Amino acid sequence: MSDDGNGRRIQTHSVRVWDLPTRLFHWLLAGLVLATALIGWVGPKWMLGMHAVLCYAIAALIALRLVWGVFGPETSRFASFPVRPRAALAYLKDLVRGRPPHHVGHNPAGAMMIYALLATIAAVLLSGLVAFGGVEKHGPLAGVVSYAIGHTFEDLHAGLATVLFTLVGLHVAGVAVGSLVERQNLARAMVTGFKRLPGDAPLPRLKSARPWLAALSVAAFLAVAGGVLSALAALPPRGVPDMPRHASYAKECGDCHMAFPPQMLPRRSWVALMNGLDNHFGEKATLPAATRQAIVDYLAGNAGDVTRTREGGKFMTSIPGDRNPLRITETGRFLKKHNAREVPPDAWQRKSIGSKANCPACHLQAEQGDYDERAVRIPR
Repeated sequence: MSDDGNGRRIQTHSVRVWDLPTRLFHWLLAGLVLATALIGWVGPKWMLGMHAVLCYAIAALIALRLVWGVFGPETSRFASFPVRPRAALAYLKDLVRGRPPHHVGHNPAGAMMIYALLATIAAVLLSGLVAFGGVEKHGPLAGVVSYAIGHTFEDLHAGLATVLFTLVGLHVAGVAVGSLVERQNLARAMVTGFKRLPGDAPLPRLKSARPWLAALSVAAFLAVAGGVLSALAALPPRGVPDMPRHASYAKECGDCHMAFPPQMLPRRSWVALMNGLDNHFGEKATLPAATRQAIVDYLAGNAGDVTRTREGGKFMTSIPGDRNPLRITETGRFLKKHNAREVPPDAWQRKSIGSKANCPACHLQAEQGDYDERAVRIPR
């Protein structure tokens, strides 16, 4: 029995709607997404590796759900809840009136939200993978993506994560409103697998799952994905870690400070710096013309907004928000990564660090051009 909202009791019956794999997917995905977001937003830098592992787990989980959406039981199949914007709008109108039609599985509005969530999660994962390979030089795309492209996708990744949690909030609100209007706990139904239908509604005859076909599809997917990832992993990383060293740059500039990797600044910044050696941050730094030009060619040719192709060619891209600063510590990426939450305000005054330009004090592989955030150790 159930209350119809007007104090009258109506006959209902329970129907098993959600199978165990679908329920496990739902709650595992929710937990993984929440944990990944917490690490990404408030976790320390050394947990970036765990953030990446959880993202891979989410990708694997979604891949399994796509297979189960074809070969699972009827209510789990994508064919049972197609994309129908008009039907979703009609359902929302009925929901506002307090008379939503009953659906055994997902209602049209819920179906639209599911597709929006899956698409956004996929976009978050892909943008993060590109950023991880381009900026951190790790993951399967480290040998494919340049620093400049990774830098762009890093900001896109953060923006998409915000969009994702906006959708999650709308999803939770929709479940709460639907539970209130339909007079049943839809969240609990995703735990138990059972939903209540009106007593006069016919019992649905749902199609069964085809687990053997699902298993074969997963095996084929793993074989193909494993081959692709192995091939990508065999490529040498592009960008900062494999940047060619320049003897004159290392000697002439490295005598006074760390010979910063060229990709730390855009091309125009390096040209301006090298053309202004007569007043190099308050000091006069002179070089023979031939040596200076050789260093300019090296820095400008491997700058952060220059992508090197495998054939040896180069083309320009942009680094958002930098606007050709003359100091690495003024770049958008530096300011973003060294905010007060990430770096204690008093860190720059510590004798073990000395200045913001002393990268090796915290980045253990900075001399080799590797700024992997998992290798950051801020000295006391």
